Amino acid sequence: MPTTANIKLSLINSMLRTIGSAPLAGEDTSHPDYITANAVLEEVIEDFSSKPLWFNNSIETLSQDNDGRIPVPTNAVAVDPTDGSNLAVAGNFLYNVDKRTDIIGKDVECYVHREIELGLMPREAIKFIRAACRFKFYADEDGGSQKLQVYAQAAQLSELELNSVNIARMDMNFFASGSGRTFFIPRPSNYQHIGSSAGSGGVKTIFQTS
Repeated sequence: MPTTANIKLSLINSMLRTIGSAPLAGEDTSHPDYITANAVLEEVIEDFSSKPLWFNNSIETLSQDNDGRIPVPTNAVAVDPTDGSNLAVAGNFLYNVDKRTDIIGKDVECYVHREIELGLMPREAIKFIRAACRFKFYADEDGGSQKLQVYAQAAQLSELELNSVNIARMDMNFFASGSGRTFFIPRPSNYQHIGSSAGSGGVKTIFQTS
């Protein structure tokens, strides 16, 4: 199974190939092209990780520690109590906004949205990240419009595939669960396309070139 480091290098080399640069044999933080490609990768992953998908959202019971505080998972992007309690994340713990304290005093069931490392992401997610990175990297390098359009179309297709799988997996997880809450996608009425900054309704995705 590919490691996170191997996948990261593969993604970076995929970007470098768009401008005809030779692939790198390993991490090279002194190489200008590596630095540029790595920055693009980090930006794409940061944006991608903010999207609620079937593999990064779950319902979990977070346990209090000996002091009555509830530690938040280190890779959590968002944590929201399932019962609607006015709890927020403050530092590394849940915080009771109404009582202005992080002493919760009980375990709390929460919707947990996590940032998943590359090595644990499903194939569809890596495929999308690769296509998004190639498009953004080539665009940032002021690549030709004809080739840019090819990368844009590839990114759009991978986005459609990911959205399709996400919808199917959401349905399976819902109906497979007695409570229908094995996985949770926040605010489904406002669902955003993976590569867009706003809902559909005619709004362009980031992969459209005109």
